[in-house]
Amino acid sequence: MIRGVMKGKGLRQGDALSPTLFNLGLEKVIRESYEERIMEVIGEETVLAYADDIVLLGNTREEVTRSVSKLIKASKIMGLCINEEKIKLMILSRRNLDQSNLKVGSMNFEKVDNFKYLGVNINSSNNMQREIKEKISNGNRCYFSINKLLRSKLLSRKSKTTLYTSNFRPIVTYGCETWSTTKDDNRKLVLWERKILKNICIWTSVQRQPRNFWKKTRPRTRWKDTLEKEMRLIDEHVTLDWTLDREKWKGLLVAA
Repeated sequence: MIRGVMKGKGLRQGDALSPTLFNLGLEKVIRESYEERIMEVIGEETVLAYADDIVLLGNTREEVTRSVSKLIKASKIMGLCINEEKIKLMILSRRNLDQSNLKVGSMNFEKVDNFKYLGVNINSSNNMQREIKEKISNGNRCYFSINKLLRSKLLSRKSKTTLYTSNFRPIVTYGCETWSTTKDDNRKLVLWERKILKNICIWTSVQRQPRNFWKKTRPRTRWKDTLEKEMRLIDEHVTLDWTLDREKWKGLLVAA
């Protein structure tokens, strides 16, 4: 027989075994507070929980209160505690319901109109304008953080485009499956994408030009060229050598 193992200190932070043990303990908490209430996601019955990010749904305030109370009790049995500051209450309804905070025992949970869940901004009015604006801002920060890399001559246009599709676009479109967008929202997303791709194409095309490209298309203008051009407006046969001949220069001034 194997003797019992005495528990001393817990697992260290970052230990590979820590997530597995935490998931096992949290699974028992979820099962005990489940109450056979389900949510359909893509046609499948599932619990809306990811690691320790749990969403409790209810049709009434009393139903949510019972679910939260049962979750608190089940968590204490497993040695887990509820963070009162991180738990929020959101009401999704067109009717005028009680908008006060949720009180469960000695705990008071704040009622909010919007909060972040798994990196997505959820609000009671289902307005995605704030979420899309924030995503575009994050995409711009990512773009300017590697702007020098996009201007580099070492990367081809194909490599830069691949960098956009694998890095920039996922940041902006994260959680887009749940968006209910308007025409203005779609226009903002299209403009942002065009701006990034336009900058990538412009810098790539400029880098591929030969060194003497600009000299062939637009020669450098000197002050002598400008002076000779102005003098030929008076006499088409004039040259800069006339400035050394006193009589010719005097006649040119008189004609002017």
